[in-house]
Amino acid sequence: MIPAAFKNLRLRPGRKFCRLGDLASESGWKHGSLINTLEAKRKVSSAAYYQTKKQLIKLRTQATKNVQAKLAPLTEPLAKLGYPLAL
Repeated sequence: MIPAAFKNLRLRPGRKFCRLGDLASESGWKHGSLINTLEAKRKVSSAAYYQTKKQLIKLRTQATKNVQAKLAPLTEPLAKLGYPLAL
């Protein structure tokens, strides 16, 4: 993300603006429907990726909780020596 490029940060309130795709289609560019189709496909795949990512994070936290009791005898001496294990 580039905060300096955000519309709400760069433009004064009330100023007119346009999108590049709208401007291009008005001037004769004929690939807008292709871009919309590809954008829809991208959104579907990114939603699937995000759902998988959430499931993996949930599984990882559960696995960490399951192993924490087994590793307790090891974490205490290591923490005293200055090697805290972040589980």
